[in-house]
Amino acid sequence: MLKILVVDDERTVLMGLNKILSKHCPDYEIVNMVQSPNEALRILTEKAVDVVITDVKMPDMDGIELTKRIRAQYPDTTVVVLSGHSDFEFVRQTLKNGAHDYLLKPCHYQTVVDILRSLEDNVKHKEKKTLESINKTILEAVISGKRELPKEWAVYAHLQMLVIRTQDYRDPLLEEHLKKEFVIGNEFIEFLEMVAFDDIIVVLLQNSIDVSTLKQKIFPNLSKKGFRLFMVIHRFMNGSKCLQEAYNTCMQMIEFLEFNELSILMDMEMYRDFIEQHRKYALNNYFSNQILLKHMMNGNLQMAQQYLSTNLNQLYLLDVYVDPVRIKKEAMRELISLEQHLKDHGIDFKQQFGQQDDYLFELKELKTYKILLNWFKKFVMAIIMNTEDGNYMPNYINEAIKYINAHYMEDISLKTISDEVYVNPWYFSTQLKKHTGLSFSEYVNQARVRKAKEFLKQKDLKVYQVAEMVGFQDAAYFSTVFKSIEEITPKEYQKMV
Repeated sequence: MLKILVVDDERTVLMGLNKILSKHCPDYEIVNMVQSPNEALRILTEKAVDVVITDVKMPDMDGIELTKRIRAQYPDTTVVVLSGHSDFEFVRQTLKNGAHDYLLKPCHYQTVVDILRSLEDNVKHKEKKTLESINKTILEAVISGKRELPKEWAVYAHLQMLVIRTQDYRDPLLEEHLKKEFVIGNEFIEFLEMVAFDDIIVVLLQNSIDVSTLKQKIFPNLSKKGFRLFMVIHRFMNGSKCLQEAYNTCMQMIEFLEFNELSILMDMEMYRDFIEQHRKYALNNYFSNQILLKHMMNGNLQMAQQYLSTNLNQLYLLDVYVDPVRIKKEAMRELISLEQHLKDHGIDFKQQFGQQDDYLFELKELKTYKILLNWFKKFVMAIIMNTEDGNYMPNYINEAIKYINAHYMEDISLKTISDEVYVNPWYFSTQLKKHTGLSFSEYVNQARVRKAKEFLKQKDLKVYQVAEMVGFQDAAYFSTVFKSIEEITPKEYQKMV
């Protein structure tokens, strides 16, 4: 029902319009009929008005100024102006300032009725949109846990939630297509509310909706229209926080579909079956950082690469859909364990591959199973390649150096050192040469000569005594080794210092 305010300084015009409205539009409310624009503005402050019908030429304030003020202060109120045939410039100015339409004096009743009926449709449409907006706001608030379930929705013992996510972008036409698809035959499936945020559409349904009908009709029809969709439906009992919990469950199911690139309509029963199938498999059945490290530490880097590629490919080719939460946790555990083992072997993981938080955050953000396995493969492959490049000093080399510096006076053999650091003797020898530029015997001799130079600073020590103190059984051999490194004999060095 429209609420109408009429403004004209001529009493006869007011009486004429009152007669037309009373006879032909009895369902409309005439809020007031006044002869002063200022009085009209006062009434607008007190009561909501849908339509103001105003003359364009009045003594205190013309219709142009009145229209301007109404549009500025009451944007939801529509203005229709009254004018004579000679007042076209006034009409043009009012239309420019926001008037909706105009009526020529004397007014024919049908013209008045036609304009008001069209405005009534606009108001109804606006009220519907406002109600939809309010309901959407309520649904958003309930989903986010900011308010309780409204009483009008609380009457249902069970509800269903349909959540739809579009692939890559949100099509603005999807909501309209979806509303049309809820008409099945001559029967309209009533949904309690529909709300969209970003690329997500949430539909709250009564429990009476047949899920099989949704699967057989709505999803295929939307897919035919070219929409790439991930759709889930979840039935749940009504109660406190039920919508928030249902939404979180649905989003977990949506994440599962996206991760497995599975464009279907899935219910909770299907979801549980998929999760149960995944329980039979685990990442560590196909990848072990212990085996990988064993290949790396034995210098079999090519074998390490082959192991990684072959096993991850086998995992990807399994006929199973995976739980993204579980597979990411498994990958996370393997990487953290691998990082720790690499640190134990002297690789500065932080410097080479960033902070742990960085790569774990990157892992969490991976959208599909295929992307995750490729990322995991490339990440670990980079570690293998970095090992091959030799841009670090392995921990077992550092530990061996510490051992030599602490036991230089003893009879140290290659086997003694390799056993001490748990590395194959041949591999240890090649890696020591690679990282220090010296063979095992050369490194031991250099360590002994460095210590001998400290002892030779003491004038009361004889050369043969120093030789024995640093692990040489033969003083002559000690002198030969010393001279080959320092280019002077031990005796000459002692005199010089």
